[in-house]
Amino acid sequence: MKLEIQPTSHANRNTVLKSRRADRVFANFTITDEHKKEIDFGRPNLSSAT
Repeated sequence: MKLEIQPTSHANRNTVLKSRRADRVFANFTITDEHKKEIDFGRPNLSSAT
């Protein structure tokens, strides 16, 4: 298996994940009820107290 890093933008990251062009997105991605309807979130890597 080879790691491929592909830049993406905030605007298209849901589309990239849902189309399976990426397995993961490493970015600030707030887990909301709306996002949960579209994305299967794993365990957060970082949690903010804000």
